[in-house]
Amino acid sequence: MNVFKLFRKNKLFANLDDKEINAIFDCLKGRIVKPVRGKVLCKEGDPVEEIGIILEGTCLKFITKSNGEREAREVLTAGDMFGEVEGYIGDKTMMYSVVASDDVTVLYITLSTIVKQCSKTCPVHQKVLENMLALLAERVSTLNKDTEYLIVKSMRQKIAKFVYEKYLEQNSLEIDLGMDRNEMAQYLNVSRPSMSREMLKMMNEDGIFKFRKAKLTILKLDEIEKIVNAIKI
Repeated sequence: MNVFKLFRKNKLFANLDDKEINAIFDCLKGRIVKPVRGKVLCKEGDPVEEIGIILEGTCLKFITKSNGEREAREVLTAGDMFGEVEGYIGDKTMMYSVVASDDVTVLYITLSTIVKQCSKTCPVHQKVLENMLALLAERVSTLNKDTEYLIVKSMRQKIAKFVYEKYLEQNSLEIDLGMDRNEMAQYLNVSRPSMSREMLKMMNEDGIFKFRKAKLTILKLDEIEKIVNAIKI
């Protein structure tokens, strides 16, 4: 296992070389554990003292509704993390649970060691702190986008906005949606059947795009822009 390569999948270590990662590991009081499939890594309401970073394998992030039913929120894969937001806000408790979907390798980092400069005042630590600030800023930006989708009422406008943002992000008419239909419906906060019906209508009746699974090709960019420009936020 090339640990350094696995570390760099996470944005916290994105611009560090092997030597720098090795130097910062003890400074951050890092520890690596290997939970087996089905192991609960954290539960809603748990105090957050460490950030968990997935190095290998997959985990499922979920919440438990008042009726006891579990609702999946996100699949975490190599490079993803949990606790990075909750550890710095409010009462510092988890707002969701995380369970290992298969055998995983997880790096845990003590929260306080990231924001507090070490006694050596090493430049590597400064890089990690800057990466954390950039990561949290990205989370805020994503949250703002999520809020925008809640304001948009029309199903067609939600879909067009999502597709158009992917087009701008990837700079291509052939885009990767980055999620399956269930995940997309959850992201847009809509029901999957209603979303699928509208997408099929936009494809078969209006010829705006064509899609198969997570791949979508925009055929009428001007129509998507027209729909998006009509959104009032």
